[in-house]
Amino acid sequence: MGYSKKRNLLFCALDIGGRIEHYTAFIKKKYDNVVVESFVKVKLPNKQYDAEYDYHFNYHNKKKLSQWIISAGFFVFALFKYDIIYIISGENILTRKLINFEIWCYKILKKKIVFHFVGGDIRSSDYLTWVNDSLIKAPVNIMPEIQQAYQIKLCELAQKYATFIIVSTPDLIKFFTKKVYYIPVFINHEKFKSYSSKKKLKVGNSVKILHAPSNARIKGSLFIESKIKLIKLKHPKLEAIITTDKKHAENIHPPYSISKSKLISLMESSNIVVDQVVIGWYGLQSIEALITGNKVIVWIPKELTKYIQKDCPIDHYQNRLDIEETISRVILEKNKNQQPLIDDWVRKNHTIENNIDINKLFKSLLVNIKL
Repeated sequence: MGYSKKRNLLFCALDIGGRIEHYTAFIKKKYDNVVVESFVKVKLPNKQYDAEYDYHFNYHNKKKLSQWIISAGFFVFALFKYDIIYIISGENILTRKLINFEIWCYKILKKKIVFHFVGGDIRSSDYLTWVNDSLIKAPVNIMPEIQQAYQIKLCELAQKYATFIIVSTPDLIKFFTKKVYYIPVFINHEKFKSYSSKKKLKVGNSVKILHAPSNARIKGSLFIESKIKLIKLKHPKLEAIITTDKKHAENIHPPYSISKSKLISLMESSNIVVDQVVIGWYGLQSIEALITGNKVIVWIPKELTKYIQKDCPIDHYQNRLDIEETISRVILEKNKNQQPLIDDWVRKNHTIENNIDINKLFKSLLVNIKL
């Protein structure tokens, strides 16, 4: 697809869920008028999720002075080269303390700016931790605000300067008064298959249930595990795999306790994947679990059900405490084979090539076509 006016687009500076690499590859393939490049401050090791970027610097391995020199130099370079700056999770090129100055410079130079938020960047982890703890016992502390001060300021900055604001989970929409676009997570089928192991046959009466949180304290892992233990009393052939340590005391560093390939291997040998009971939506892991033939369970509050795509195969429920009944029901349905319908739904809604909403946004951003 060719257009006359050349554009230079930069994705920066934190890649959550492989978005930067995935989006970059898609734009390069579809828009030959666009020079698209990426700058990230941290590149995960290959065992987690290998990704390729044009410019990457593992800041955690460098001294503060080196970080400043790299950021300042690349920022000046970016000012001259790029027409469009696409910022994920509010992670800018310079330091967070200078984000107002950086965005102001982009605006003065009439660059297009996209802010893309994915969750924890503008939703307080303290609030989610409080919700998580309250599922197990009566909370000791007063409920924290759902946003911290810096997150509120980040939202205000986006509303003031952004050409587009994108969120990956619909619960984030309420943080803005300006028009916000909900764009779901996308799966890279080719990369996903490269991490896959040999598919295991799921037959018989045994049931294997998997819960593999990136952060146990904001996914409700202890609550989920307690309910699974109760269900096992009724279903002795139920096997549960919880990939975090048993105490769930702290977040895991790096974010995942197992490699991507190991996680996919566990999905391929399981029947049911329980995502979360705290955030109130589903992410990339749920889509991966669907593709690997699992029933997926996730809590979604009533006010967000209007954002669920038609014919969604994810087993979602509205009352957070009803997870035990939901799991019990899904166990009885585990052998129903609807995989062709599930694959069609994933391709339609969760692949970047076929999702209508993201393609409209990219066309507006890159070709100046109004939405």
